[in-house]
Amino acid sequence: MEHTPSGRARQIGNAIWPQYLQPVSIILAYKLLIALCAIVALKWGNFDFYQWGSVIHWPDQSEPTVISRFGTWDSAHYLSLAVRGYRAGSPSCAFYPALPWVLSVFKSNADGMVIWGLVLCNICSAIGLLMAFIVFELIISDRKRSIHALILLICYPGSMFLNVIYTEPLFLLQSTALIWGCLTRRAVVVAVAAICISLTKAVGFYGVVCLCSAMIVWRHPKRLVIVAGISATVGYTIYFLFMWLSTGNPFEGFAAQKNFPTAPSIANAFNLAILMDAWFTNLSFHGMSNSFLDRFFFIVFMIAIVSECRSKSPWIFFAIPVGLIPALTALWISYMRGLVGCWLLFPRIALWTSGNAAAFWCLSATCLCVQIWLFYRHLNFQWAN
Repeated sequence: MEHTPSGRARQIGNAIWPQYLQPVSIILAYKLLIALCAIVALKWGNFDFYQWGSVIHWPDQSEPTVISRFGTWDSAHYLSLAVRGYRAGSPSCAFYPALPWVLSVFKSNADGMVIWGLVLCNICSAIGLLMAFIVFELIISDRKRSIHALILLICYPGSMFLNVIYTEPLFLLQSTALIWGCLTRRAVVVAVAAICISLTKAVGFYGVVCLCSAMIVWRHPKRLVIVAGISATVGYTIYFLFMWLSTGNPFEGFAAQKNFPTAPSIANAFNLAILMDAWFTNLSFHGMSNSFLDRFFFIVFMIAIVSECRSKSPWIFFAIPVGLIPALTALWISYMRGLVGCWLLFPRIALWTSGNAAAFWCLSATCLCVQIWLFYRHLNFQWAN
């Protein structure tokens, strides 16, 4: 038997690798499938030239290219911010700085920025998916159900955004690291994740606050609660300070929200008339403000949250503000995308199909087909957000 450091490392690797071979294989197979779907969408897709001319895209040239079709919708804002920075009065100020900061580390030409962004986001989402599986195993101690939860998370239609230049890949990685750090009592991991998550999405800060409250109720280590709470507050403070220094207004991001449909605002969440009017608008299968899919998955979210809260597990409380705030403040626009941050709910959904393999695979296949359809629409500049 080898006793050198390299020999011990190989022994550890041989012990760990079989444990994660199955989830890693599933994640890699998923990424390969998405790559093949991208090729098909780019080669044979029905591109919407009208939409292209009316919405921000990156690079700025008038004619779409293979590269620029990955710089669509919100991706264009993040890439623009990475190169040009935040400016007062710009609609792009509505987007949080963590992703633009990381993208700006490897500034390149316009096409190079898109390629770097795709590589970065896909690496982050692949690691985040593996971390999600590890957290599932720690929480429910059931490998088969953890694998099923991972598959459902991968197949979920909104997981399409884990493959493009959006904040969802970063948020998944940060939130899985946060919960893993809490479960394994690694304060440094919790601190770094809590700071970063507050700089990635506003709901990240509120998710940490809600999680800390639940951890106090269920008497988890106070040290972790204090570290998480202080770190999230530090992260959010850095955000406001950065916006103030960049634009002269610490609340410029909130003001920029007025440039977007429904002008997302916390006031919407307390206006029952607006909420009811938005909910019962003339629905389409997946329109911008009247998507049946967005409303359907909000109902699924609410059922899963009610079911999961009975378990007296504090971790699920992170998902409550992450799933609830975007729905109510933005009147369900882009809700499927935001729900990716509620990855902690997928073991509960896996439990619903645990006794029926046919139902599980039927649900997974249906969701994956919808996801591929959304990905096709996204790359052809049709509404998918």
